[in-house]
Amino acid sequence: MIKEIKSNFISGSDIQHVISQTKGIVIILFVTDGNAYSMLMESSLKNLPIEVKNQINWYQINQDQNKGSVELYNIRSIPSLLIFKEKQLVDVITGIISEEELTERIEQKLK
Repeated sequence: MIKEIKSNFISGSDIQHVISQTKGIVIILFVTDGNAYSMLMESSLKNLPIEVKNQINWYQINQDQNKGSVELYNIRSIPSLLIFKEKQLVDVITGIISEEELTERIEQKLK
């Protein structure tokens, strides 16, 4: 069965709950409304290969509405993408990277 990848927005107060209750890879994408770079990263996540999509859960958080989370995770640039594996932060991607590099970095965490 193919898992539909969705852009689920969460609030800062939900991050720890999502990370602690989700097995495997959790990706948190910090964005701002109307930001072209944020939209590009969202598109890159949606374009991941099916075999990768089926193994991850990803969420978006609006940095303008969640200043506490921005400070907690030391977000300095938008977009910023945090990758958690088994509840541990294992990678931070700041800015835009290619879909190929994003796929490679996620696949490395799936091993």
